[in-house]
Amino acid sequence: MLRFRTFRNSDPPAVVRLWRSRNGQPGLQQPVSVDLLEQLVFGKLYFDYSGMVLAFEDDRPVGFAHAGFGPNDANSGIATERGVVCLVLLHRDESRAEVATGLLEHCEAYLRARGTQVVFGGELSPIGPFIWDCMAAAKWRVCLIATPSRVNSLSPMVTCTTHGRF
Repeated sequence: MLRFRTFRNSDPPAVVRLWRSRNGQPGLQQPVSVDLLEQLVFGKLYFDYSGMVLAFEDDRPVGFAHAGFGPNDANSGIATERGVVCLVLLHRDESRAEVATGLLEHCEAYLRARGTQVVFGGELSPIGPFIWDCMAAAKWRVCLIATPSRVNSLSPMVTCTTHGRF
């Protein structure tokens, strides 16, 4: 049975396994480790457990998504009026659109509940708060949505402004 829940302290190893399952995916830093994600994502003062959602089939993690906010104009805090779905990532063996759609919907609900008016898809500067440091693509920005052929049909709220090859 497919279920979704927010991040817990015990989840980093599962997130790493999901990330590593996409070895060879353009733009994803490999190898990734719990320590690297702790330094670049989980350890940030503005990391909110509610902004990271994991999908499970029974007890098996099948995907995760991460949403957050970039800095305000003064760079003194976050600006919640513009949200970012940083990444929607499914396990390499997972292909159900309902998993990607559910993760995206949970991220959108998280962002809307905090006053977001516009949601961007992917890590773009300056509003991408987390995952860009973990992406290896230096020449192009990447919008990594789990089912690339459905980027525009998953949600009308997400604006995927720039993206590379999938």
